[in-house]
Amino acid sequence: AGERERHKTGGQFEVNLPRGPLYGRIVVKAESKLQFTPIEYSFHVVRIGDALSLWLRGDVTLSNTSKVPFVEERRWLFQKKHPDWFVPDLGGLCHFDIELRPVSFAPLKKTSGRVLPHLVHYSQDCHCGDEAEGFGNDCVKEERVQ
Repeated sequence: AGERERHKTGGQFEVNLPRGPLYGRIVVKAESKLQFTPIEYSFHVVRIGDALSLWLRGDVTLSNTSKVPFVEERRWLFQKKHPDWFVPDLGGLCHFDIELRPVSFAPLKKTSGRVLPHLVHYSQDCHCGDEAEGFGNDCVKEERVQ
């Protein structure tokens, strides 16, 4: 910020934050004639994204008229890449559910071989593992950072 903006007595400031999932921090120093040293305030900007899962539930009727429950979950990332979804003949009532879960992009941890599923990782290469048939890989959300 310019010298003129540094010593304003108050007001409203706009801060342009770059797009993307990366964490940010804004530091504000407040000076007062009553304080010898400025008070420093830190604002942590934590990005939040979302992860979608699709669920299909119903009953499959076998040839002997007995019913077997059918439940399948697909992550939206997988479904977007593979739009065909082959399911057995679901007789009667079936349910299609969409689950939206928030994903916090902090704390951000560099991948070091072992991926912990509860933390957000970044890496030059994908460490999401192989795709499981009909489900996807081990990553709940993937986002390219440029």
